[in-house]
Amino acid sequence: MSSDLKTETLKNINAIKDELCKLPLDICENEYVTNNIFPLLTVLNQLSAVSSNLSSSFNDLTLSSVVHPKKSEIEDTIHLVYNINEECEDIYDIVKRRINLVLKRQE
Repeated sequence: MSSDLKTETLKNINAIKDELCKLPLDICENEYVTNNIFPLLTVLNQLSAVSSNLSSSFNDLTLSSVVHPKKSEIEDTIHLVYNINEECEDIYDIVKRRINLVLKRQE
């Protein structure tokens, strides 16, 4: 994932959070969002940041003429970034379902 795409993903996560705050929720729905959606958005945000930082580090290591990285460590980092991104996708799917539950109640 490029850093521009990660930055855009983080912006989208924050936009979702802002839009959820604007919904006219009753007390129970507000509690549901606070307890069941916001924590996942926080985790998603943190995982996205870690993925972005790791991919930047990977990029720096591969382009560095000073540091001679071990190929196996670079490959491990690549696999870790892909695994984190897969986890982000899974969490996003859960958040999406939970948000849809709130939106359906609003209809």
